[in-house]
Parts: sequence; C-alpha cells; structure tokens
Amino acid sequence: MGSLYKLITKTNLKSPMTAFPLIFPLIMILMYSVLIPEDLSVQEVNSAILIVLMTAISLITMQSGLMGFGFNFVKLKKSVMLRRIGATKLSKTDVLGAVVLYGLTIWLISMIWIFIWGYIFSSAGLFYSIKDGNHIVGHLNILNIDWPMFIGATIVMVLISYSIGLFFASFAKNDSVFQAIVMTYFFFVGLLGGLMIPGVVPDWMIYVGYVIPHSYANELYGIATGSVVVGYAGTNPEIIYISQAKEIADFIVPIVLSFVITFGAIKILKFD
Repeated sequence: MGSLYKLITKTNLKSPMTAFPLIFPLIMILMYSVLIPEDLSVQEVNSAILIVLMTAISLITMQSGLMGFGFNFVKLKKSVMLRRIGATKLSKTDVLGAVVLYGLTIWLISMIWIFIWGYIFSSAGLFYSIKDGNHIVGHLNILNIDWPMFIGATIVMVLISYSIGLFFASFAKNDSVFQAIVMTYFFFVGLLGGLMIPGVVPDWMIYVGYVIPHSYANELYGIATGSVVVGYAGTNPEIIYISQAKEIADFIVPIVLSFVITFGAIKILKFD
C-alpha cells in the first residue's frame, strides 16, 4: 500500500489538478468574506468569520471525498496496473487504503490552508461589517470553536464524503460519467441542501437537508461555531435551534449510512 501511495502522490503532483484543493477554499473565503451582513457588532462579526471558515471546511471536505478521492480512484480502476490486480500482491484493501491516504493528505493540507488564509484575511481587516457608517472589523479567534464538536463533525463529514465518493466510483463506467454524477450531487447538496449558504437558511432547505447525509454533518459544524444551538428554544432569528435528539441524529445518521454505503460499494466494486 505504501508503494502505491507514493506512486499516486508522485503522479498527481505533476498534474495541474493538484492546485484545485488549494484554489477552491481560497475562492470560497474570498466569496464569503463579502457576504457578512451589515450592522453587526465585533462579536457577531467574529462569529460570522467562523461560520465562513466552517462553510469552506465543510465544502472542501465534501470535495475531497467526492472529487479528489473518487476521481483518483476511477482513474486507477481503469489503469492497466489494477486490471491485473489478480497477478500482483495488491488487494482491494491495499488499493482503497492508498487512494484514501492520498486523499486525506491533500485534504489535511487544504484544512491548514483554510486557517492560514482565514488569519491572513483577518489580519488584513477584510472581514468586516458596516454599522452606522463605520467599519466594524472582526478577527479570527480559534478559541471560540468548540474543538471536540469540530473534530467530531470533521470525522463524520470525512466518513460520509469518502463513502459516497467510493460508491459513485464503484459503478461509474468512465471519468465523464463519474464527473457528471459527482457534479450533480455536489451542487444539489451545496445549493438545495444549504451547504454553500453560510448561516441561517430557509425552512425548505432544512427539510431538503433531511434526505441529504452531508446536511447532518454540516449542522455539526454549526454547533461547533455556535450558529446552531442545542436544547434551547430561543427567538434570535440569526440562530438555528435544534433538539438534543437532532444533535444525536446528526452523528448517527451519516455514520450508519457511511458504513452501509461503503459495504455496498465494495460488493459491487470491480477492477476491470
């Protein structure tokens, strides 16, 4: 597995597609930095910054599993080397492990990259709200993140993203079919499921999110930043309130689905 991981890494480092996981989060931060509402206090701007970063992290994690891992796996599945897997010491587990490890490596770099740019934008005063004609500049403070919840949300998001990416790759006949499926799902989840929209979303998006596994994991990021509050029926229209049962479901539903989807994908997976 280690040798295959090195081979995949060396091959992909020569491709311009490697830059996408670095460019994509930067574009997200640039775009969302101008969407911070007006008339916010410094504390509210600070919270909005965290929501922006969590949105970028949620999307880049989903992209890592669907497009990064999935696309690389489709290419490997069609390679001459894997068509002759029976004549080598490689097993399905070795191949999956190497591709997943490569995907997680690039994903981890992207995560660090997001926080670096968050601090750069914060230090440059590019996250701000205009209140009474004055610029209210916020600053990134990672101490305001509920880190245990953030880690839990990230694990859940990785599991569901990579399992669905594997599922799509397991039956996609070629690169074009895989890209069409993934892009359709990605934008369906991002736009209709509300993952691309930081903060409060319309009620109908919340209902659509009930049938989208990624929406459950994304809500956990909201809990980690305080934009989603558990167990309190408040009245602040800028905050989403959920029950403790919903919080538990946000963990259980995507985890169970990820194992079921992975098991199904491995069963139908063939190196042809």
